[in-house]
Amino acid sequence: MRRRLFTLAIFLLLGAVINVAVAWGCAITINVFTVIPYVASNPVGDDHWSVNRWRRPGGARIISTRYRKGHYGRTNVSPSEVIPEWGRLAHPMNEFYLGSTTIEQRVIDARGWPMLSLWCEVERTHYSDDFGTVRVGIDGGIEAPLLPQWRVVAGQTQPRVLPLRPIWRGFLTNSLLYAAILWIVLFARRYVRQFIRRKRGLCLTCGYDLSHADHDACPECGARPKSATA
Repeated sequence: MRRRLFTLAIFLLLGAVINVAVAWGCAITINVFTVIPYVASNPVGDDHWSVNRWRRPGGARIISTRYRKGHYGRTNVSPSEVIPEWGRLAHPMNEFYLGSTTIEQRVIDARGWPMLSLWCEVERTHYSDDFGTVRVGIDGGIEAPLLPQWRVVAGQTQPRVLPLRPIWRGFLTNSLLYAAILWIVLFARRYVRQFIRRKRGLCLTCGYDLSHADHDACPECGARPKSATA
């Protein structure tokens, strides 16, 4: 029993490692800005909130912008309907909420396949009439070294970032999937071979024909059929 639990824990750990490796591979290779962004914009009281979301299999990047005192158009979809709950974009930061800044912009990036499993905040910027611009760099991720930034539009760029924060639903799902695939690759062939040999009356260990043998052990390899079956 302990051996089975230990084996299960090893496979789950390896599945999580593969999951992180795949997410980071997506962060390095998949340019989400090659697709047209989904735009949601809506006034919130006297303020305005707009969200641009780029999404491709393996990656997503979301830019949330809030404006103090000013409406800049609206869409049929509210930003609250398209932002992910794990991204913490539903509520403004304290600087904007308390009125010390006039514009807040936050950029989050998520990676993973088949489900998004890791995310980070790429940039957080506050614009204020009195204090100028306050910009916070990457939070919850690592900028990919020696790699050029993604080109967005009009000369703007966004860094390639290796995310570190888990999206638990996607992280657990992907890890279980990769653990199952790894188990199938390593062990399924042996179990299928033993199943076929059992149906044909062969020795599970070496494949010797035991259908007409009255031995307690295989005459070829010495394995006992009952113990081998167990």
